[in-house]
Amino acid sequence: MRKLLLLLLAPLLLLSLPALALLFFYRAKKYRRRRGLQEYSVPSEHPLELYFMQLSLCSSKVLFAFEAAGIDVHKKEIDIGHFGRFQQLESSFLRINPNACVPVLVHEGKPILESDEILKYLAGSLSPGSLIPSEQDPEATRVMQHWLDRGGFVDMRGTMDAKAGAAVAALSAPLFAVDHRYMGLATLVKALFKHPQPQVVVLKIANWFLGGVKPPPKMIDEAFSTLTSCFADMETVLAKSGKWLSGDTFTLADVTWAANFVRLDMLGVLQFFLKDREHTSAYWSRLQQYPGFDAAFVQPLTQSAEFLELHRVSVEAKQKVARSGAAAAYGWTPA
Repeated sequence: MRKLLLLLLAPLLLLSLPALALLFFYRAKKYRRRRGLQEYSVPSEHPLELYFMQLSLCSSKVLFAFEAAGIDVHKKEIDIGHFGRFQQLESSFLRINPNACVPVLVHEGKPILESDEILKYLAGSLSPGSLIPSEQDPEATRVMQHWLDRGGFVDMRGTMDAKAGAAVAALSAPLFAVDHRYMGLATLVKALFKHPQPQVVVLKIANWFLGGVKPPPKMIDEAFSTLTSCFADMETVLAKSGKWLSGDTFTLADVTWAANFVRLDMLGVLQFFLKDREHTSAYWSRLQQYPGFDAAFVQPLTQSAEFLELHRVSVEAKQKVARSGAAAAYGWTPA
């Protein structure tokens, strides 16, 4: 039905291309991504408020960091479009984060933007010394920073070779099939003209019409190649460092990679990267046993009908990988 609607609307869409091009150009020129602690203040009811979405890769690692550090934070879940609502585009939220994304931490009325900045703020200001190596071990700090940076994700523009989180996001397309049950075309079109990065909504519109669009083969190849390289390096590091990525101390780097591991596990492809990697497999087991892991990653997925639907989509993705293998499921041919 949706593909038929696409055929009927194709002439209108073609006529709209110049206007869309102008919109993209205008927004690209205007958009400046903000980071870190902001100078402006916003209304807040609690000393610490975290705006997040469970399906957001960046949100999930911040949630885990707070759980692991034992810091109480008031959580406010924001649907960023997966369940039919673009709450990040509401004027009240845009005043908090003009980037129109999550997570956002608000500390005594001051927003801190971007997940890695929130992690550093947690370890530096909220709970000094938490989730970081000792100051007397600069080498461990360097290693932590390397894996924190390598596992991160900002957006999909030219970061995949340096940011494994972007590779994980590229492989996450099967999970976004959950969008199709909740999303309406009118909501998508309205969001297109409000989003500071309209290309994000264009991809959702394509998925709405076509019933799920895989990333292009080049992106899939880059994602598998990037993660294969990361897991190979991780195996070498863990064979030497022991328990965690930077030694005996659980750090922000482990928080970041826990989120990546969880997402790859939800997709059914984690075992592809863990195969024949004894030390990294043992590391994954330790991550799952770390205090706060279940509270951050497991329990929230059973607390609403929407996330139960996401769980069902995840099971379908895993079954597909189990039937055909990770590479075949994504149409990837190893070099």
